[in-house]
Amino acid sequence: MVEENNNEADKFLIKNEPNKFLIEDLNNILLHMNNLGGSDVYLQSGNKIVIDVNGFKRKVSKKPISFDSMEIITKHLQGDNAVGRLNSGDPIDDELEIKLDIEGQLKRFRFRLNFTGTKVQGEDAIQATIRSIPVTPPPLENIGLSRDNYIYKNFFPMQGLVVVTGPTGSGKSTLMASCVAELLKEDFANRVINTYESPIEFVYDEIDSPSCFITQSSVPQNCSTFKKAIENSLRRKPEIIIVGEMRDAETIAAAIEAAQTGHLVIGTSHTNGVPETIRRLINTFDSSERESRQADIIDTMQLIVSQRLLKTVDEKRIAVREHLKFDQKTKERLLTSNALRINLETRKILEEKNISMLEEAREKYEQGIILESDFIDLEKTFEFEKSK
Repeated sequence: MVEENNNEADKFLIKNEPNKFLIEDLNNILLHMNNLGGSDVYLQSGNKIVIDVNGFKRKVSKKPISFDSMEIITKHLQGDNAVGRLNSGDPIDDELEIKLDIEGQLKRFRFRLNFTGTKVQGEDAIQATIRSIPVTPPPLENIGLSRDNYIYKNFFPMQGLVVVTGPTGSGKSTLMASCVAELLKEDFANRVINTYESPIEFVYDEIDSPSCFITQSSVPQNCSTFKKAIENSLRRKPEIIIVGEMRDAETIAAAIEAAQTGHLVIGTSHTNGVPETIRRLINTFDSSERESRQADIIDTMQLIVSQRLLKTVDEKRIAVREHLKFDQKTKERLLTSNALRINLETRKILEEKNISMLEEAREKYEQGIILESDFIDLEKTFEFEKSK
């Protein structure tokens, strides 16, 4: 049994592992992640290299990556002052685009980078997370949607707010980008789209849109903040404004204002479900503003989609979602709800409509698609959210 487990682990190892990892080995690590179908590689001083393959964390090196190797890689990618920045408490977010040789052909690859200063064995250390980003968003069918799906059909109203939520790594950006890519392919969509991201993830260069015009900007490189990005966009006559993350009161207030003036604003939020999203957006504001902001948020909201990725029995991952379209009846019900209990009222609406994430997960669990452990964890999460 031990030998079988070792053989299973060995198949994930980097071939011809060097005695010491240096910058010239980084491309091989990224190529190895691609060959495994991985999504993220984790590099940390003094630790073995780990790659996330469908949610399973696989050790892919026999030896730890040394402290000085991590410094060399960090300086190469982020400049000579990068290590000093990290040690002074300034994490670094960036993006990387390279070309790798795949069977004799150079292929374009994009990655999202995060470098953070850490402590390992009592010494200053560096941890890097490198996330693979497909150059072009996957088609809707690959993420369990279609043009006829209720979510896509309601994703692009003429104006208002659409929010996609979920924890880190839940596929929020993928869902949003796949919907945008599908819209670009439509013959009569006729939309000008401005996106503001930190950093830019998916790109749309390879899509020749017959009726849309899209521009992507990076925050803070092209616009210093999301608030200023939205203000900038209003001067550019767009129909759709896409905001990478709605995480502070200024950004949310600017998004509401843009939605109230006839634009569609689509953004993401790090929350655990539709009810928590509404409460989080409201609670971002000072207590003196919350009542008026609750009315603004509910009045402008058109759709919230919340998503998680759960592990399947065949060691892949599948999305489970809940969504709420804010029709007039739903808005009236939530507008009269106490702000402190609005998440409970929203959860009640989802359960009445039988469209909660837990119901979808239970269905997939009973069909033998997802792991029992993931279903139980999700069930506990929802019980905890109800208790708040």
